[in-house]
Amino acid sequence: MNLSPRRKAALIIAALLLVLGTLAIYASPLSAHSLERRLALAAEDALYAVRADGWVQMEADGQTIILSGQAPSRAAKDAAIQAVSRASWAGGAVAGGVTRVIDEIRLAHEGEDVRLRADLSGGRLVVAGFAPDAEAAEQVRARAERLFPGRADVDLRIAPGSARDGWDGAVRFMLAELARLDHGGGRVADGRIALTGLASSAQTLDTVRAAFEAPPAGFLASALVRVDGGDFEESVDDARLCDLLIEAAMGEGRVSFTPGRPTLAAGSQSVLRRAGRVFEACTVEPLVVAVRAESGGEDAEALALERAESIIAAMSEAGSDRDRFLAESAPADAGSAFRLGVEATAQAAETPSETEQGAGGESAPAQTETPGDAIEG
Repeated sequence: MNLSPRRKAALIIAALLLVLGTLAIYASPLSAHSLERRLALAAEDALYAVRADGWVQMEADGQTIILSGQAPSRAAKDAAIQAVSRASWAGGAVAGGVTRVIDEIRLAHEGEDVRLRADLSGGRLVVAGFAPDAEAAEQVRARAERLFPGRADVDLRIAPGSARDGWDGAVRFMLAELARLDHGGGRVADGRIALTGLASSAQTLDTVRAAFEAPPAGFLASALVRVDGGDFEESVDDARLCDLLIEAAMGEGRVSFTPGRPTLAAGSQSVLRRAGRVFEACTVEPLVVAVRAESGGEDAEALALERAESIIAAMSEAGSDRDRFLAESAPADAGSAFRLGVEATAQAAETPSETEQGAGGESAPAQTETPGDAIEG
C-alpha cells in the first residue's frame, strides 16, 4: 500500500511520540516509575533515621507508602508513620512527595509483655530477660550501672513488639526500689511489678512500701518486703503477682535432688523456704507444684510426685497449710524440670488486660518457671 508523504510523516511523528511517551513513563526522572523508586528510597532512609528499619516493612505504590510489621511500642509506630509521611517532600501530587501513608502496623498484644528479672545478692545485681529494642536494653543497662556501679551484670535479649506502654518506667521503678534493699528480687512481666526481699531498717521498709502504693500507671504492683526477723505485713490477691513474687524470692537459687531419690539436695531447702514465706502472704490458691518425670513409666511418675511433695514440705515450713498446695507429675517432655504456679484465685484482682481473665472473671491459670529450671538428680 502506497502512503502519501503527508501520511508517512504523520505515522513517523506518532511513532516518535510513542517512544518519547514510553521514555517519559519509564526513564524520565519525573516518570511514575522513577518517582516511586525515589520515594521508596527516601522512605527507607526516614525509617532508618528513627531506628524503625529493624521491625517495619515498607512497600511503595506510586506516591503511597504502605507500612506493616509489629511495632515495639505505640511511640515507635507513630514515629515511623510521621517520618515516612515527610519523606522526600510532602507537596502532594504536583510536587512529587508522599501523598498517603497506609498504616498496617500492628502493636503487640498487651498480654504478651517482655519479661525482665533482677536479683540482688551479696551486693551484686544480675538483670536478665528481654527488652523491646536495643535502645531500651541500653537504658536498662545504664540504669543498673548507676544504681550499682561496678556491681551490675545485665544480659538482655531483644524481643521486638512485646512491651506495653510504660514498660521502661516500670523497670526503672522496680530497679530503684530494689536498690534500697540488702537482698531481694524484682520482676516486671504481664503488666505487673513484683518485689520481695530484706530491708536494712524499718525506715527503708516504710519507704519501699509507700512507693508501691503509687506504682507506674497501667501496672499492678506488690512489694513483700521485711526486716530481718520480721514478717511480711502485706497480702497479695492476684495470682500472677503471687507467681512472680515466688519466683523473685527464689532468685538465682537452684532446687535439686539426690539422684534417683525424692530427697532435696543441700541448699534447696532454704530457697524453698523463702518461696514458701512469700506464698504464705498470698490469698490465692492452690499452688501447683509440678515436677517432670525423668523418663516414662509408673516408677518415674511416682518419683516425680514424691519430689513434688518434698518441695511442698519445704515450702510449708514457712507456715502455709499443706492443703494449699497441689502436687503433680509433669510429662517427660515438659520444657521445665519443675514449675510452681497458682491455678486459681480466691479473689480475682482487676488486671490491666481483659485477655488475662479466665472464665467467670477469675485470673487465667498461671505457670511460673522457676529460675533454676533444671532439677538436678
